[in-house]
Amino acid sequence: MPSAQPTCAARIVRNNFLKYGWGATLSKETNDMVARIKEDAGGMYQMQISRDRPISSKSLRPALFWEHRHLADQKTLSTPQIDDDLECDLFSVDEDPFEKALDAIRKSVPDNFQGVQMHPMFGPMRNRPYTIWPIRMDGVWVTVILQIETRRVDIPTSIDDVYLDRIVSNFVVIDPVLKGRDCRLEILEDRLPRILLEGCIELLFYERTESFLKTDIEEKWATGLVSYAMSREFIRRLRVLLYRKGSTSSDFLWDEFEEDLDFDVYRQLLMAACANQTIEKSGHNVRLAIEVPSAKSEHNPDALLRTSANEPDEEYKKKHYTVRNVLVKVPVKVPNAGPDILYGLPQVPPSKGPLAQVIAKGPQLTHGTNPVQVPVGAANTQNALPVKHGLDDDDDDDDDDDGESSKRQRTE
Repeated sequence: MPSAQPTCAARIVRNNFLKYGWGATLSKETNDMVARIKEDAGGMYQMQISRDRPISSKSLRPALFWEHRHLADQKTLSTPQIDDDLECDLFSVDEDPFEKALDAIRKSVPDNFQGVQMHPMFGPMRNRPYTIWPIRMDGVWVTVILQIETRRVDIPTSIDDVYLDRIVSNFVVIDPVLKGRDCRLEILEDRLPRILLEGCIELLFYERTESFLKTDIEEKWATGLVSYAMSREFIRRLRVLLYRKGSTSSDFLWDEFEEDLDFDVYRQLLMAACANQTIEKSGHNVRLAIEVPSAKSEHNPDALLRTSANEPDEEYKKKHYTVRNVLVKVPVKVPNAGPDILYGLPQVPPSKGPLAQVIAKGPQLTHGTNPVQVPVGAANTQNALPVKHGLDDDDDDDDDDDGESSKRQRTE
């Protein structure tokens, strides 16, 4: 890569926190560093092409490496990633490609029979309790999670003896696509035990745990996102287990995944993990910046838009200092109307009596869509008339007679 001025420097969103300016060409050391991280950066760039673009191994693998590296104890987990061609042959439908691929990872036994020499990927798998292995099969990402334990075995006496000092005690196969799932499971049932055998690991496929993902999807392009989400969730549970320092059972690691699948969130988290992996791999000699794509870059923002509706962000600035657009109706007790009558709230008025008559003649207020009748003058305590409870029509007549009698006495 020749030393040259970066072509995108003029299209970076400028901010006081991002000081830029290129006074010299890139050094040989910088060019070498860029060459080392170019593939990791490509994993992030792929995530910004289209929302429904299938996830490649160049995006998924660096992201899982980054998630794994931030465990409190990295030796709790193994995240083996093999090259695409070998993976395709190991899990192909045809037997011949599988046998040729198996030769690439097959164990060997020295003539002096002092041990078994294995492929490097089996080292972490054998010595760490958990393994997360995303596998791509016919365009579908299937995630295999294993719990591997040590077991006591008889010492072999010859090269022909099978030596299996590790056993898979718990494992799940997460295949989110219903179509073709049985076929993929058949391939895994045949291939996985034979692959792990090369690491002296025994796998009884029929003892697998039910997948903790209960949701099926139809979009094959989203299986990489689901694989990342499931792997990330399992790593999060491992963080909890490590935090508890053995004070709790590990059974919750295999509990059901209780979350609505959100492909957009998973894509953005995956993109962030890829970006952070690239930055850390460079020794923090590169950084993130917000670029404004040019027309020649063929950037298509419509291909990245979320499909679900968005609620507005709850952001409040100076222009909101004088805004009062939230109204809460406060219930107020109606004066002299008993303990159960509230001003501004729907109430069931009495069916008879003087209070019912007063309410029937009073003004009508509206609370939402429910009309409410309240006594005249209820909002003004000085003008509110006392209302007696428990009076019938005969009592009203007696009150009128008493009033007339008092008037006659004053006149006389």
